[in-house]
Amino acid sequence: MDYDAQVGGRIRAARELMGLSRERFAELCDISDSFLADVELGKKSLTVRTLNKICSAAKLSADYIVSGTAPDGTTDDRYSAIVTMLKTVEPSRLQCCADMLALLIKEFSTVPI
Repeated sequence: MDYDAQVGGRIRAARELMGLSRERFAELCDISDSFLADVELGKKSLTVRTLNKICSAAKLSADYIVSGTAPDGTTDDRYSAIVTMLKTVEPSRLQCCADMLALLIKEFSTVPI
């Protein structure tokens, strides 16, 4: 897969995790929905200004969009998907999410694979 398609795929995945249509996300980014479609499909590249708009709207780092590197330095898209979902949660509810995640991890660690 070429570089622009990888970048576009990460943007599309983030948008879908946010539960937003392409039109609504483009509106939040102050870009046209047809341009966003081309970016997501890897047909067009981003300027730094547009990358910044997308990162701000999706609450993602440019490092992740550009290179697929998560905040902890990993390149695992599953980690980034979890972080993206958590960024959509109201701050007052983050502790509840953390508690639920801790329970899941504890349960998974006691179940043999």
